[in-house]
Amino acid sequence: MLADMEAERGRGSRLAEDYVRLAPDGFRLAYLLTGDRALAEDLVQEAFLRFVGRLHHLGPAVVAKHAG
Repeated sequence: MLADMEAERGRGSRLAEDYVRLAPDGFRLAYLLTGDRALAEDLVQEAFLRFVGRLHHLGPAVVAKHAG
């Protein structure tokens, strides 16, 4: 149980690092496409949440990369 909690915490940390690293580029693209700052922010967040929600559907190599 403790190992599962630690693994989950590690995965969350890695996902947070990925978001911080990738969100600015995603925002720039979304803003260029929409011209709306608030909508661009929402689109980036929604895309990232969908990615996280579908991680388990991706191959084990992708999951391992984002698990720490």
